Amino acid sequence: MDNIVAEVISLPDLYGVDHMNDYMASLFENPAKDSIIKIGFITKALDALATVPKSQLPQHGKDPKGNDYFVGFHLKLDPIDGVEYELRPKAIKALGQQPIYELRLSVEFLKWHFRATFFPKYHPMTGQFFYCLVHPFEKEGREEGLADPTNHYMQETYDVFDHLKRHFDHYSKYFDDPDQ
Repeated sequence: MDNIVAEVISLPDLYGVDHMNDYMASLFENPAKDSIIKIGFITKALDALATVPKSQLPQHGKDPKGNDYFVGFHLKLDPIDGVEYELRPKAIKALGQQPIYELRLSVEFLKWHFRATFFPKYHPMTGQFFYCLVHPFEKEGREEGLADPTNHYMQETYDVFDHLKRHFDHYSKYFDDPDQ
């Protein structure tokens, strides 16, 4: 992808659990077509995220009409079993706790509403720019009466961000060797 401005990495939570890598591993373990589509859209979304400059992230808060600010993507997968899949999500949303954001993908025919919380971070020594993914999750429909987990994951992601600010040395291996 052209114009890469950020390295997209996954960071563990405060208990050492790398939820993003675990989520992706669970998708790779399932060879079903649905999993292949999900992996494809997540991979394309992460590639697109890497091209978004920090200055173009959506603002926190609402516009004058009370709507959230978003950054959208156009994602197109290579054909899977002869079928092309395309998605135009409102892909990045600013959450209520700065500087936490949410990567959003919804594929209606799969009833799949993927979210992943993240934050931007510059490497303190090299100045390289990163987007740090912490918590992927799937949202269920509100009609099913389930609680919205977004605020919980937003807070846990903020806790990682806050810990990282004070203890970069605990996380440096993820920045210096992103394949960790």
